[in-house]
Amino acid sequence: MTFKTLLAPIALAAAMSGCAIIPQASTPVLPTGSDVALNESVTVGPLIATPLKVVEDSRCPMNARCIRAGDAIVTTRLSDGNTTSTVDLTLGETVEAFGYPVLLSSVTPTRMTNTTLAARDYRFTYELAE
Repeated sequence: MTFKTLLAPIALAAAMSGCAIIPQASTPVLPTGSDVALNESVTVGPLIATPLKVVEDSRCPMNARCIRAGDAIVTTRLSDGNTTSTVDLTLGETVEAFGYPVLLSSVTPTRMTNTTLAARDYRFTYELAE
């Protein structure tokens, strides 16, 4: 018997047994109040928020004097379980989504002069505004 002849019955048995490739589980949704990195999801009340991209980070660096505080704007996917919407959220500003006031309440780390933050360094906190 050749190697090929021995392998054929094994392959046939595996195919007939209903073996399938099980897909990897998606990233878990973190609980409300958790700070998340880009492409991680967190619950915000009954919603799920996933930061996708830092659009702007013009926040005043911690060790600088600025005339204006600047902004941090993050493209965020919001879902109520049935519908998904993508919005640009500005740090400290409330946005109405699916009937809930959503707030991007924190963006870390704080900027420093003469440094550039990599996308992987950012962490975001979301909450329902009152």
